[in-house]
Formats: sequence, C-alpha cells, structure tokens
Amino acid sequence: MGDLTERLNAWSQGAWAPLWVWLGSSAAGPWLGVLVVLVICTRVYLSVRVAKGRAATLDGILRRAASALLAAALAVAISDPLCSRVLKPLFAEPRPCQIGVTEVPPPLPCGSGMSMPSSHASNSGAVAAAIQSPVLAVVAGLIGVSRVVDGQHWPGDILAGWSVGAFLGITMRRLTDRILKTG
Repeated sequence: MGDLTERLNAWSQGAWAPLWVWLGSSAAGPWLGVLVVLVICTRVYLSVRVAKGRAATLDGILRRAASALLAAALAVAISDPLCSRVLKPLFAEPRPCQIGVTEVPPPLPCGSGMSMPSSHASNSGAVAAAIQSPVLAVVAGLIGVSRVVDGQHWPGDILAGWSVGAFLGITMRRLTDRILKTG
C-alpha cells in the first residue's frame, strides 16, 4: 500500500494538484452540497418531463426527491460520527502523512486524527448511495482518490469508508422510501 500511496502522492504534485487539494479540503463542502441539490433538481425536472402523459404524479416524484434528500442527510448524520468517534479509535491506524511513508511532502497539512476509515469517503459514499446518482458516485470516487493523493489516507481506508457510507445510504434510502411511501 505504501508504494501506491507514494506514487499517487508524487502524481499529486503535477498539474492536477489544485483539484486534489480542493477536493480533500473543507472548502469543497459547500460546492459539493450545491452539486447534490443540482442533481436532485435535475432528476425531479427530468422525471416530471418523462411522467407527462403517464400515471406518475408530481406528488410521487416530489416524494422520491424528498426521500433521497432525507436519506442522504440521515446517512451522513450517522456515518460521520460512526467513522470519527467509533471506528477510527477502534482501528487506531495512523495516517500515511503521520508516519512519513512518502518522499514527496503531501500538499495538505496532515490531519490530526486516525486514518481508518475515511470519513470523507464514507460521507460522500453515503450521499451517492442515498441519492442513487452516477454523477455523485463519480464525485465520491474523486474525493476518495484525492484523500489518498493528499497523503491523508491509505487506499484501504477509502474502501472501508465507501463501504460504510454505501451501506448507510442504501439502508436510509430504503427506510425513507418506506416512511414516505414512495414505491
């Protein structure tokens, strides 16, 4: 894993460095929130256009959109503290940047917490799974890669985070669909 982390970290020093730094920083948060809202609005708009002349109602479309947003919010509300306060202390794995496994210094300051699993990957995976959007799945993938490239996480941390997030996103979506009777 160290060799892969080192190669990705060295690659991050090139022309793509600003993207990886931005995706791995807290500055990306508000913009990614805007992207989530845009994806939901686009899906509602397209659903309404496709539903014209069909049995689907605006009420049903809006219920599905509300279910997706509620599921994403619940999944992140569970995923973030679960990873940060329960799983990271349980695994107590140091970050790559904390133990100096790379020859090239990481572009971001090293995080203070533990490494396993990645909360960024878990939260972005939870949102993508809850909203069921391929666009958000790609964004979650880029966020995960950025955390490895930035020297903050091992690849296994990202996979664990995505797994936790996807499980919570899918579970919360099923729960909210049932509560809101969307399908």
